[in-house]
Amino acid sequence: MGSSFRALVLIGIMVILGTPGAAQVDLGRLQTLYQDMRSGDPETRYKAAGSIQADEQFLKYPETPDRFLALLEVERREIDRLYASGEGYGAGELYASLQSSAWKLWKDKLTPEAFRVFAQGAYNPGSRFARELGARAGRFLKELIPLTTVDGEEIRMYTRENATALVGYALAADQEGTAPLTPVDRAVLIQALTNAAASKDFGVRAEAVRGMKLAGGEWALPVLQK
Repeated sequence: MGSSFRALVLIGIMVILGTPGAAQVDLGRLQTLYQDMRSGDPETRYKAAGSIQADEQFLKYPETPDRFLALLEVERREIDRLYASGEGYGAGELYASLQSSAWKLWKDKLTPEAFRVFAQGAYNPGSRFARELGARAGRFLKELIPLTTVDGEEIRMYTRENATALVGYALAADQEGTAPLTPVDRAVLIQALTNAAASKDFGVRAEAVRGMKLAGGEWALPVLQK
């Protein structure tokens, strides 16, 4: 009886050790990469992020989603700084790759803070990422609506364009029944599109019009006519 029990325990240990999810993670290496992602050198940051993206165990480690989200916020600020200085931002593909990996880790467990970071990021408002983010935006109006304002220069113009696009996608998801809104939230989003349609910036107005087309509804007719 004792030998049978020991055999079963040994088999259980072998099964656990043979399970991919139980593979040993090189925590020393991973912590070094996390540290490198905080470097002041962009090349070092992206090289570290790339190494994590290339290692499934590193990518699935519980700490990685938060680390990637923090790096996205760092890069957003760097984009702002470079554009403000007239230098431009030269790491677009690397940023897009980081954003894509971070989104896969977060999209099924979005928090208000994660939504804010993604919504403020640099991305094509017509991209699949934007559509997926917008379809979830109805749950995060507190974070989204301030980004759609047409007043004040503290919010970048392309942030307002992208946020306006997210409003349209949220209303479209509501119309399709995939992410229903409350009447109050629907009214808030409609008002956001109406306000954006009055923006002095063509890009913001264009996204407002596209949002109205996606959302449908007679409420949009007088706004479009104006």
